Amino acid sequence: MFCVVYQWQVKPEKEEEFRHSWRTITEAIFRQHGALGSRLHKSDDGSWIAYAQWPSRDRWQNHSETLGVELARSKQSECLLETVKILHTLTVTDDLLVSAPSENGLL
Repeated sequence: MFCVVYQWQVKPEKEEEFRHSWRTITEAIFRQHGALGSRLHKSDDGSWIAYAQWPSRDRWQNHSETLGVELARSKQSECLLETVKILHTLTVTDDLLVSAPSENGLL
């Protein structure tokens, strides 16, 4: 498994729009490109962090975005103070994380 950690700086008045666009993008990539999902977090410093899982680095690097994802990314960019940062790309070596049932019904 391969993981990517992203960071965004979101305009305070656009946080709900950002969350909606993140969800739209994540669900589409899950359905269309075989991603394994993502978790979105708000950091104590106000930044937004997402941890996304993929079956492999190759699948992540070589997926192509559909028009719907491109439109959602465009809406998402309107919510940002700066462009998304990729903080880390990670290859899983040991996995002891247990997924709890989602309260939000994601994926």
